[in-house]
Formats: sequence, C-alpha cells, structure tokens
Amino acid sequence: KTPFHTVLIHGLVRDAQGRKMSKSLGNGVDPLEVIDKYGADALRFSLVMGVSPGNDMRFSDDKVESARNFANKIWNASRFVLMNMGDEAEELEGKTFGVVGTGAIGLRVARIANAFGCKVLAWSRTKKDVEGVTYCDTLEELLPQCDIVSLHVPQTPATVGLMGERQLKLMKKTAFLINTARGPVVDSAALAKALEEGTIAGAGIDVFEKEPPLDTAHPLLHAPHTVVTPHVAFASRQAFEKRAVIVAENLKQFIAGTPQNVV
Repeated sequence: KTPFHTVLIHGLVRDAQGRKMSKSLGNGVDPLEVIDKYGADALRFSLVMGVSPGNDMRFSDDKVESARNFANKIWNASRFVLMNMGDEAEELEGKTFGVVGTGAIGLRVARIANAFGCKVLAWSRTKKDVEGVTYCDTLEELLPQCDIVSLHVPQTPATVGLMGERQLKLMKKTAFLINTARGPVVDSAALAKALEEGTIAGAGIDVFEKEPPLDTAHPLLHAPHTVVTPHVAFASRQAFEKRAVIVAENLKQFIAGTPQNVV
C-alpha cells in the first residue's frame, strides 16, 4: 500500500525510446522509494519541492499560521484545558523566527514571517541573498536564538534525525518547533520527551514516520503542548488544482521528448 497522497502512474506512458514513466503525485523525493519497487528501467518523475510551485503557498501559509496559533494560544476549549498554556496572548512581532531549509517553501515562509515583524534567521545547505533573512553557519548556531523554529528540508540520509535530543536541548525553553516537512527529520521520541520535561514550550506537527492513521501509542499523540494534524498542511483546493496542472504538463513534456521535473 502507498501513502494516501502518493498516487503512482507507472508504465502507462512510454516515450519514443520505449522508456516507461513513473509519476508521483506527491511532493518530495521520498515517494520514489516506492516507485523503485516497480522497476529500475522506469524514468522517474516527481513534483519535487522547490521545482514545482503547486503547494508552496498553502505550505507556507500553514507554517506561519501554526506559529501564530502558538503565539496567540488560540485553541478550542478542550485543547486549551489539556495544554494549560494560560490565557495571556503573544504576538509574532519582535519574535525571532528560524527557517531550517530555504528552498521555495522555506523562502516564502521567511518572507511571510518578515511581514509579521519577525526577525528571520535561516540555516540551509545553500545560502541565498534574501532581504530580511540572516543566515547562520550551523543549525547549532540558529537554534538557541529562535522563538520559533520551522523545518523545510527534504527527507534524505543527511536530514533523518536532524532534530534530535541534542538539538532540542539547544532551543529556548519558550520556543516552539513546527514540522510540516517530513516526519523522520524529527526524532519523535526525543521531541515527546522534550515536551514532557519542558525543554521547549510546544510543537506543531503535521508529518510523522509513517502516514496516518498512527498507532495510538505514538509518543506525540500524548505529548503536552502539542498540536498534531494528519499530513494535511498542503491540502487546499487550490493546491490540488495546481498539482493536477503540473502533472498534466509533465505528461505532455514526457511524450514530447522533453521531460521536466526529473529526479
């Protein structure tokens, strides 16, 4: 079974050289682990983050909205009682907002955070000249300075466990972590422990090691000061429409012999 958002088109379309096309309707390159099982001869395509703009706006809106929710502590009554976060609101203005990974989505989030009056710090594999964004040389330099840390990196061998116990301990006790990137980027057990012990103030999590539904024993389902959603940060009607257009264009370009978004 594939994740609910990973729809594969495999072997239905061939180009003039007879190469088969495998198409993922999901973002990121990790769905290709599934596609690989269908044959090494396939020419593989994906809506690669930073290449296809289909979900950039929805993702970035969701990340900043998560930050605003934390800052303002706007919860429904039951969540409010369970989290016991008090009734004093905070503003994003003046907060230091950390962006980890400055691809297309990360940069858009940085610009939105700037518009809310945040000081924006960033750490990424590649530094870019962006007005209002100050880059740190290391993740360890960024974490202690930030009130909010938002993750925007793909899942690769280098990023699995990027936020573990050591990194979480570098964050402020008043800081919040937002992950709508990929679940394995964060060590869930370490994050749950950090939330239990008050190492950080809270977390907003949309992605996990596996696609929902989760085992009810998953540590983040029971962690305090945590808002979890079932991998739906991308799921606006407009984002799905853009995704469909990109898929159609990828098919047209493949048949024409000029493939695009190849990974």
